[in-house]
Amino acid sequence: MHDAVHSVADDGGVKGAADIIGSPQLIGAHYKRLVIFGGNHNDRCKNGVNAEFTVTGRSNDLDRYNTAVALGEEAKKLGIKINVKSAPWAECRIARNIPPNWSYGEADPIGVYRQYHSSQVDVNKIGNPSTYKNAEVDALLDKAILSANRDEANKLWQKALITSEKDIPSLALCSPQNVYFIRDGLQIPDFGKVITRSQGISIVENMNEWTWK
Repeated sequence: MHDAVHSVADDGGVKGAADIIGSPQLIGAHYKRLVIFGGNHNDRCKNGVNAEFTVTGRSNDLDRYNTAVALGEEAKKLGIKINVKSAPWAECRIARNIPPNWSYGEADPIGVYRQYHSSQVDVNKIGNPSTYKNAEVDALLDKAILSANRDEANKLWQKALITSEKDIPSLALCSPQNVYFIRDGLQIPDFGKVITRSQGISIVENMNEWTWK
């Protein structure tokens, strides 16, 4: 699950993860399927198994933890019980059996590749946390990376996500905007290159070009 998907404006080409992962079509489809079977926790079960699971939230990041708590409250309306556990990042990042309230952001959709391509399993401990393997999705992601056409690449990224969502659904919870306070006189020029840093840190990428007026 993703509690924050930060997007950084580029030159109008490749869409950011917020545009692709958090599409209303994907989120709306999951919600509609759930709300039809709404009820309390005791009503929602299958083969004697209650609709109940645990989600971790970073103990040193109240935004992530509180977002998970809010999700749990909303899930009650659908008859789903979410147990929110506060845990250190060292535990949260090992997202094999217990899903974390994940916060990430990319200036491009490369995060999709890292989350769903089979080659990324266990890469840096957080690559492809669900150990998902689908040859069709791998092929779509490979084509998206190699494509020299932005529109074509965006369609491939989206198709890969839609295909993977059928197997391992995820939920984009929110996409907060970053707010920066800039001292009068500080001149920050436009980026002259592709942004590589994420989660709101991209603003410092050209710090060596900042000037005072």
